Amino acid sequence: MSSFALGRMWAEEDDWANGGNVDLDGATNIYDFCRKHPGEQFLIQGLEGLQFNISQEKKNGIFWADAEKTQQIPQFTVSFFCPVKNGTTYFLNVEVSLKKGTSWADSGHAVASDQLPYDGKTFERKPSQNSAKCTQRFYIVEDNGNNLFLRTPATVVCFDRSTGQLVKLSYNGQDMLSGREGLKYNYYRSINNDRRNYQETTTRLNNFIYTELDNGEVVVRTDLTETIGQTEVPYRVAYTINPDNGQIRVEAEFDISKDYRLPRIGLRGFFNASLENIQWFGRGPMENYPDRKDCAFVGLYKNTVDGMTERYVRATSMGERCDVRWLSLTNSQGKGIRIDSEGDFFDFSALHYTDRDLWNVVYGHDLPSIRRADVVLCLDAAMRGLGNASCGPDVMPKYEMERGKTHRLQFCISPIR
Repeated sequence: MSSFALGRMWAEEDDWANGGNVDLDGATNIYDFCRKHPGEQFLIQGLEGLQFNISQEKKNGIFWADAEKTQQIPQFTVSFFCPVKNGTTYFLNVEVSLKKGTSWADSGHAVASDQLPYDGKTFERKPSQNSAKCTQRFYIVEDNGNNLFLRTPATVVCFDRSTGQLVKLSYNGQDMLSGREGLKYNYYRSINNDRRNYQETTTRLNNFIYTELDNGEVVVRTDLTETIGQTEVPYRVAYTINPDNGQIRVEAEFDISKDYRLPRIGLRGFFNASLENIQWFGRGPMENYPDRKDCAFVGLYKNTVDGMTERYVRATSMGERCDVRWLSLTNSQGKGIRIDSEGDFFDFSALHYTDRDLWNVVYGHDLPSIRRADVVLCLDAAMRGLGNASCGPDVMPKYEMERGKTHRLQFCISPIR
């Protein structure tokens, strides 16, 4: 679904000559560039003009603002009024399309487009802090099976104390997870440009503690080390769970060494098969990666998990979406979960396949044979660019992941009841 509706720039009749060549920043157009008939919209010859809108990041999606009917030449400056609020992100979407059909495209075909972020003050996104006293407390149970249960009438959360993994999340009796497959470290991706064989991983739990805060929230802290071949990744995941609303604030930190050569850093979980409907506010609608995202504008998009599948001849990792503010997974009744970024924006994929399964099946037409019922959700703090190594150069240095630093992934899981 497109993230924006299109409007049109208008020009006053007096702004333009009656035809001839027009100099734009020193470049002379040999065409009759600025012909305009009285009472009509200004039209660049062969183009329908610039089309635009203002999109605003809000909890309920996109806000539209009308532009004033002004245009200055030769800078093509567009004046518009839009109230700017602190902590809000604005974008200007610009598109140039054909006025008349040609032998190669129909009228209205877009020949150029861009998305321009508001270039004023940069607003820092800070994690939310909920210090208000809760009206209820969790009923906490540690059973003999190494399970830590946190229960209220509407929410059930369970951790495996032997692995540190979140293994159950239930809202109003509906399980959000598939089986006991909560969030776990994820490093794997394989594509033709960056072919990799899967290496089995081992997870060592170094510490598991939980604390009930004075306000009624419970904080679960896990300290783990993931070993992939010769690579060790120490990481920590803290979960702050609110008994009133069932929200879980997740803060993950991954200590990445300078010799880390794996393609991604993040978490992966398996979610209930009924959560087939997906919506996100980030780049889309098509898949995009750090070095393949300029054409994917930030906006509000909807799809199904099946619809996130790409039809490649050679099955490969797929479906990534970058710079995501929030996403939701819901069932046919509109119930499920929403995941909001609380630090840097995250990248994600939501499929019915794991990356390992996709690479091993080889042929794209065999995907139905490996389709899983559950939803495989990957949340990425960092992802290596795709590059062109199958037929050209590898990833450009600026699209490599930063090494020798701690990467963070912060988000909040909320129920949609």
